[in-house]
Amino acid sequence: MPYRPIPAARILFPVAFVGFTALGVFFVVISARDDGPPAWFLLLWLAALAWNAYWWLLRTAVEVSVADGRFRWRTPVRSGDVPVDDVLGIGPTRASRQMARIELRDRRPLLVPVRYGFGEVERAIMAAAPRAVVQPR
Repeated sequence: MPYRPIPAARILFPVAFVGFTALGVFFVVISARDDGPPAWFLLLWLAALAWNAYWWLLRTAVEVSVADGRFRWRTPVRSGDVPVDDVLGIGPTRASRQMARIELRDRRPLLVPVRYGFGEVERAIMAAAPRAVVQPR
């Protein structure tokens, strides 16, 4: 059974980023006419937009599951799967205990919001990949 920590996140996150991108384009257009915010604000806005798009659209999983010896995940804009043996560890992120960091062999780590039901995913991974290190929260 898939674990989905945030209902409808696969749709809501991209919609939010379309809105933030439109606002960024608006800032660029009005700045080009000398009516907009200062350049430092525009650069800060665009950098924050790129940073958040990377983390929330590409690296934060909105669905994970373990089935048939495979660990599967979906982010708002991509998905993937690996053999469960490729899961090296699960633990809290440095920033928050409410986000789990799932380490994968030969891939960038995934982030997963931790809510009710995440323990089932941890137990399924521990059962299928006994070498995976699970750090307590």
